[in-house]
Amino acid sequence: MADTSAQADEKVPWAARLDELLVPVLRHRIERSGIQDSGAYNFYDMRLKGSSFFSDYELALARKFLSSSLGVREIHEIGSGFGQLMFLLGWNGFKTVGFEADRARAQTARDLKAIMDVVDPTLTASVQLLEAEFPSPEAPMPAAHSLILTTNLVATRTLPQQLAILKEMRKYPFVLTDVQRFFKVRLEPAEQQATFALFAEAGFEEPEVFLDLGAGGRYYLFRNSDVATPSSRESPGVSDRRISKLVLQEGEVLPKIEFRGRSKVRPESNYLLKYARNVTSQVGQDGIFEKMLEIIGIENKWCVEFGGMDGKRLSNTWNLIHNHKWSGVLMEGNTARFKELEANHAEHDVAAFNEYVGFSGENRLDEILRRTKIPTSFDVLSIDIDGNDWHVWEALTDYRPRIVCIEFNPTISNDVFFVQDADPTVNQGCSLLALIDLAKAKDYELVATTSWDAILVPKELFPKFNISDNSIDSMYSPHTRETRLFQGYDGTFYAAGNLMVQWKQIPFQQDELQILPRAMRKY
Repeated sequence: MADTSAQADEKVPWAARLDELLVPVLRHRIERSGIQDSGAYNFYDMRLKGSSFFSDYELALARKFLSSSLGVREIHEIGSGFGQLMFLLGWNGFKTVGFEADRARAQTARDLKAIMDVVDPTLTASVQLLEAEFPSPEAPMPAAHSLILTTNLVATRTLPQQLAILKEMRKYPFVLTDVQRFFKVRLEPAEQQATFALFAEAGFEEPEVFLDLGAGGRYYLFRNSDVATPSSRESPGVSDRRISKLVLQEGEVLPKIEFRGRSKVRPESNYLLKYARNVTSQVGQDGIFEKMLEIIGIENKWCVEFGGMDGKRLSNTWNLIHNHKWSGVLMEGNTARFKELEANHAEHDVAAFNEYVGFSGENRLDEILRRTKIPTSFDVLSIDIDGNDWHVWEALTDYRPRIVCIEFNPTISNDVFFVQDADPTVNQGCSLLALIDLAKAKDYELVATTSWDAILVPKELFPKFNISDNSIDSMYSPHTRETRLFQGYDGTFYAAGNLMVQWKQIPFQQDELQILPRAMRKY
């Protein structure tokens, strides 16, 4: 009997919000990607004409997963494309991993994720997107509650290759596939039996129909009973709600703690994010710079960057220097990286310095720039040194860049002013609020934020961006990275939100936060 749970009028939580955020971004990305005549472009262009990021089968699968009693909480997809199903399931409480071997599609998916990290960063911890074939050494091992999904897997693979992939999929407790499209053909019943025989050769048991969409495909579920599966289902939520229920000692359990963070970001305020794309940048700075320069115009084609490693990898200025023929001033204190930087920019108009930029004396940015021919009002400054960024910009007084991109610590709440000690041996950073205060003192205004960068322009250029509200909450939300701390009446400290030492990726327990010994924690 056909599955009836995917009714056309049933809504999938967050689907409309994702469409609102991503349809204009994806349309812009495709139009600029140079693949207008490809099959990939035609497929997504047809979808976007309907103003939806999602196909009917993706929405139907999401509805089915949300109503299923399988106990699945982690879903991996082979051939995840632009990440649409992974995003939708991630926003609905599942952990997701997407495998996409096509570089252009994988990069687009990462760019979309970078945008959502800022606009509504619920996905940050729940979605992993890999530019990789399946299986990949980068992927997490199949967990007891995981399912792997594939639709169009193997149009060009040989049967032995297909069988090898099936054997890797066999390591998951659940495997879901549209067998009719597994080989990109509509199979006759006899051919379907031959296909099932290949699954059987890989060690699969008899499948069951999981979702029947008629002409839209029939999804078969393979249960691998010899792989551990969960005994009961934890229902995924439909909001950003992280539950902490941690054991202090044997027999003692903490009260239920839920962090119900909500983004207040206004997409029309941080609209530059829809132009985010990476050439060598990390979270879309290359595309944002290009759009900003289109808005304010290019004055002299000069840029400055430090903290740019070898001058290319994760660089915010390589695209400007290499592809747009700009001049640059680049600084790198690490000698080995500096040699790589020199080699990468051997053919470019670049002044390179093997120095660390400081905030006093000869290491001030003013002093270093004075040794070059760069104009005082150069076009782009990029600061990313994982610590003293605030102090370095604060010390810059003789030059007034037209665009400033500067890193902040994304774990700090929007209402906290924090600036680390002015010490080159300290790596703690500053809050976005502290950068905004410094910007105001320098007559700069915030026009965009990425996952951890503030992008600002001189006050006189700000009106060109037509941003009516650039208040901190309208431009950025840290709620998936911040840790909230509060106290019980008895002196017990509790944390909610991000329970991870962020840059060490080490989880911490509530009992590790306590100031008072247990005997003194009484009301």
